Amino acid sequence: MRLVIDCNNLCYMSFYALNGLEYNGKLTGVVYGFLNQLFSLCRKHTPDQLIFCWDSRKSYRKKIYPEYKANRTNKSEEELQIIKEAYQQFDDLRDHVLPALGFQNIFQISGYEADDIIAWLVWRYPDNYVIVSSDQDLYQLLHKTKYCETSLLNPSTGKMFTYDMFSFVYGLSNPAVDWVKAKAIGGCDSDNVKGIYGVADPAKSNSSKAVEYIKGTLTKGKIYDKIVSEEGQNTIMRNMSLVFLPYQGGHRINLDVKEDVLYARDFRDLFSEYGFDSLRKELGSWIKTLNLKIKKEG
Repeated sequence: MRLVIDCNNLCYMSFYALNGLEYNGKLTGVVYGFLNQLFSLCRKHTPDQLIFCWDSRKSYRKKIYPEYKANRTNKSEEELQIIKEAYQQFDDLRDHVLPALGFQNIFQISGYEADDIIAWLVWRYPDNYVIVSSDQDLYQLLHKTKYCETSLLNPSTGKMFTYDMFSFVYGLSNPAVDWVKAKAIGGCDSDNVKGIYGVADPAKSNSSKAVEYIKGTLTKGKIYDKIVSEEGQNTIMRNMSLVFLPYQGGHRINLDVKEDVLYARDFRDLFSEYGFDSLRKELGSWIKTLNLKIKKEG
């Protein structure tokens, strides 16, 4: 099984939980929280491979919809400074910490979000995947066949959401098509993508009129007329290009997935560098959980 991490999502969790933790004058809460969560995930799910996917600072989606995620920029100067400090830890984790530990599959591509990279991996390399993210846009990647399955694990709750659960909750049988259309009709509140007025974001309500429309159970009336109107269909078509994964308007995603070879000494040295005494004391468990090799001295 491949464990795929939506890294920005997991980093934000660590930031809000451990903001202020530092070592030798350097903020370390995000790094500590991320590694601690990673260890817990690996211990519980015993993955064969770890893949780390990161958001780009820029987004192709803004080219066709400038309001995309504009709701996330309305913050005070103090809040912006705190977020800037958090992002410095994000960068440190991606560019120094994970490579120093020996992880090979650390992906960030300009113009794309982690969701896009995750989607490309899932469709390009069929396998058993557990995606670690609280982002419900990723529901469209849920699938199950005789040979492989993709599920979504919410790190905030620890709950797994599967293809079978999706079908039961929403009454929809094809997440790859139905969830994209439902999001296009109802919009995406978290990404500031406006849907048909009066239709709820399906991620907020499993009884959204968008889901009813797709199932063919929506009673004809004002909402139905808005959805089928020319204006409504234009909105849906625009939103389809925004919510579909991976985003189709940029360059081709091309990644080389490699096998990791991890050494205990690298973990020990990194934990010492950041003053993570509690993690260093658990090095024996890390060795067993991640199958770390012992690097010969000299």
